Amino acid sequence: MAIQTFARKEIKFLLTEAQYQSLLPQLERYMNPDQFCVDGKEYGIYNIYYDTPDDFLIRESLAKPYYKEKIRLRSYLSPANPDNTVFLEIKKKIGGIVNKRRVTMKLQQAEAYMLHGIRPDLGGKHIQEQVMDEIEVFRQRYPVVPKQYISYQRAAYFGKDDPNFRLTFDRALTVILSLYRYEDQVYDK
Repeated sequence: MAIQTFARKEIKFLLTEAQYQSLLPQLERYMNPDQFCVDGKEYGIYNIYYDTPDDFLIRESLAKPYYKEKIRLRSYLSPANPDNTVFLEIKKKIGGIVNKRRVTMKLQQAEAYMLHGIRPDLGGKHIQEQVMDEIEVFRQRYPVVPKQYISYQRAAYFGKDDPNFRLTFDRALTVILSLYRYEDQVYDK
């Protein structure tokens, strides 16, 4: 089963391809590839980020506050089919420490919930239900709609001596803005 909750410190850097390639020999000495990097290959991550019609969450995030939060729908398949497993996640950052909590469900359940408020049946799993309650509170506070699609390819590693140390490299970023037009209540296809 996938990790449902975790906290970690995130530090992000921009690298050129040459810098990344020069790091690879060192990575092999100190790091192990993530279990999803089969044969050393990257894997895809596909997200829909939600925000208020007036983009409150992203505006707040760009102001670099001590506390910020966001909600997204994540898949590791593209395209995801209605019966594929996806992750509805709340991500909070408090003083540089990231806390992510997520609920596992089928894509059709996630879409029904995020678009129409139909809460999925999670089989009575306590942690999942607790995280779903947190998502409910988030959605009551912020009337969110799908706003951005962001995908990328990821190579991920864990420390050989410290498996809690994680290093990821993302590339081939695709961003599609304005998934939702508030004025006429139409979703872009």
